[in-house]
Amino acid sequence: MRLVKTSMGLSPHTDEDAIELRQVGIGDILQAKALDQRNVQHHRKFFALIRIVYDNMPEQFDSHFPTQDDLRHELIKRAGFYKEYIDLKGNKQYRAESISFDSMGQKRFDELYSKVLDVVVQWFLFDRDVLEGEIMQFAD
Repeated sequence: MRLVKTSMGLSPHTDEDAIELRQVGIGDILQAKALDQRNVQHHRKFFALIRIVYDNMPEQFDSHFPTQDDLRHELIKRAGFYKEYIDLKGNKQYRAESISFDSMGQKRFDELYSKVLDVVVQWFLFDRDVLEGEIMQFAD
């Protein structure tokens, strides 16, 4: 259930949330966890960035990143958003952090987006202003 803070207290966000809230009895105690809701449009911008980079990266990188997902995971790791783990052979490995809405709030996603953009400009030598213009056109 999602709630919105108003001057009168917490109120249901949608009709479905109101129905769910009506099922809670008077005096019942609920435990809530405040979540930093993600911006769907910003999520689309991120995937537009990945698509544009994938479609326009220098040919020398084609064999490194056979899919957009491979590129996305590498860019996320290079931007510093990864989890370390030890594989079965005892080697240190790095797994890109999940960017799912449940796993990452908007503030952290903003930071990730900015740092991934920095990595793209550094590694693929794209002009940042041109790239951001392309992203805006593609994401709309």
